[in-house]
Amino acid sequence: CSDDSTITVNFYKPPVADPGAGGNVCGLEFTLNATLSSGTGTWTKTTGTGTAGFDTDATNPNTIVTVSEYGSYTFTWTETNGPCSDDSTITVTFYESPDADPGAGGNVCGLEFTLNATLSSGTGTWINTSGPGTVRFNPDKYDPNAIVTVSDYGEYYFTWEVENRACYLESEISVLFKEIPIANAGGDQDLNLNLEARLNAELLNEETGKWKVITGSGIIDDIGSPNSLVTNLSIGENIFVWLVTNGICESEDEVIINVSELFIPSIITPNGDFKNDYFEINGIDDQHPAQLIIFDRWGNEVYSNEFYQNEWHGQNNKGGEITEGTYFYFIRLANGYTKKGFLLIKR
Repeated sequence: CSDDSTITVNFYKPPVADPGAGGNVCGLEFTLNATLSSGTGTWTKTTGTGTAGFDTDATNPNTIVTVSEYGSYTFTWTETNGPCSDDSTITVTFYESPDADPGAGGNVCGLEFTLNATLSSGTGTWINTSGPGTVRFNPDKYDPNAIVTVSDYGEYYFTWEVENRACYLESEISVLFKEIPIANAGGDQDLNLNLEARLNAELLNEETGKWKVITGSGIIDDIGSPNSLVTNLSIGENIFVWLVTNGICESEDEVIINVSELFIPSIITPNGDFKNDYFEINGIDDQHPAQLIIFDRWGNEVYSNEFYQNEWHGQNNKGGEITEGTYFYFIRLANGYTKKGFLLIKR
């Protein structure tokens, strides 16, 4: 006697779960890169502070996963082939993209400039990309607010690079370093009742200048000219400032024009002893004559000279001596300045 019976046995290949590589990513997306060896596979989020969504479906080995929050996540790739299964886990860290804010560049007078970047996350580095001279960062190139010192004047470009693990961003600014001009208003002047003068400042081709009255008075013929004529000065000290700029930097210097008052004697003694015989006014000479009129106490003119040069010694218009006593004078200089007063003649 015999009998037989048949069974069916299914042999399944044990899957080997290969989830691919994890890593660091900038942003909230990462492309998963598992390899399906046999059967079917499924992605699941194992750990992480936020939610995770898969772009196509969790069974796609190369799906894109998007998380809701930055941080470190683990994802498990599980393969199933019949009764056989295997799984493996990868770690992906999602980093926020940094903001590379280099701050403002601009123009600066001198060879120093304070950088003003903002570091929101990660680490930052300053890089000098171009410029005519060498560059030094103080305290170092990693300080967002480093003080940069250059060796030569001109325009420099600086790049602020920010790195946050997988994230990298950069932005550039330019800084123009200009030399501070040296203002030279010229030398001080002492005038003897001359109410006008020629200013003697200096000005380079790339500079502009401007005169300003600080004390005293004066009408400046051309405020932008370094050698302008100034009139209507005051008796005493007149101070003018010469302001020079090259469009960015400026400096100033001052000049003092001192105008002396007339010295007019109050008494003359024309007795021929060569001492105080003449009505001598300082600043009056053959190069700078004046108009002089002498009046007696009743207002009668006794002497006049349109080009007086300190030659009057108590005579009238006919050359005769006038008597002792008090007389009055009127003086007009060539620049229009007038002076009135009295004097005593004593022989």
